[in-house]
Amino acid sequence: MVPFLLFFALYKHFFQNQQFSFQKFSVSFLNLNPILILVLIFFSILNWTIETYKWQLILSSLEKISFFQALKSVLMGLTISQVFPYKTGEYLGRMISVTDENKIQSGILSVWASMSQLLNTLVFGIIALIIINPFDTEWRNYSIIVSLLVLFIAGLVFLFLPNWFNQIKKIKLFSDIKFLKQINQQVKIQIFMMSFFRYLSFIIPYSILIHTFALNAKDFSFFYIMTAVSSIYLLQTIAPSFILTDVMIRMTVPALVLSQFLVFKNNETYLPGMLIYLFNVIIPMIFGLFFLLNSKLKKQ
Repeated sequence: MVPFLLFFALYKHFFQNQQFSFQKFSVSFLNLNPILILVLIFFSILNWTIETYKWQLILSSLEKISFFQALKSVLMGLTISQVFPYKTGEYLGRMISVTDENKIQSGILSVWASMSQLLNTLVFGIIALIIINPFDTEWRNYSIIVSLLVLFIAGLVFLFLPNWFNQIKKIKLFSDIKFLKQINQQVKIQIFMMSFFRYLSFIIPYSILIHTFALNAKDFSFFYIMTAVSSIYLLQTIAPSFILTDVMIRMTVPALVLSQFLVFKNNETYLPGMLIYLFNVIIPMIFGLFFLLNSKLKKQ
């Protein structure tokens, strides 16, 4: 219920926000410092490189694929994920480049691994939400309760899903899911640490952008800015999201959080988040679309 209430609040805020225009965003983008563009490109490459290595590691228990094959799989998953609520299409996209006999298993692995990224977002986001407190007390409490519930479920899935499947492997339906035995404690730690560093790869550049564009950012520590960004990512995660609402949510959540203590020229609180979205999602998604179309043409 809370995610949909949050969505409704953001919906109203979006259409009441008269400050945004694509023309202003385009001008801001074209006027970016070249060094800042290089920073954004570096962190975007770092982000998807970590995710690719993580997918390659996860999939190694089923089949060996090259880094480039894993990258194509990840970017195709990103492209398809934009069409489905909560980006659930990511799993379908990644399964395209996996051999037919391993598609179901790879889908399960993808869901399991995504829990590690979700855990990072939830843990740091809940702490940040308590510190930043962008809502009234009642809204904040509801958001924290929902986030804790999701955190509990995600934690159970990440820690115990392999054990659960191992317990029921005698059932015919699950008899071939032997790969889950290989998800030991060491692999779990590796996956979680990769997810943590990937989390930093989009928290840090977002914070750098806020320090660049906020007129009074020097009044606050970089750590405090990162805390605000963590709460932004938490709220974006629990809000219902698919291709028609993703941009809206990425514009309004930062406004909700950052306007509490930061001042932006022309009230452009959306600018850092939209630039991160451009470099971390839109541009990689274009590559993913190219790989997806190329894959379909080869099959034909």
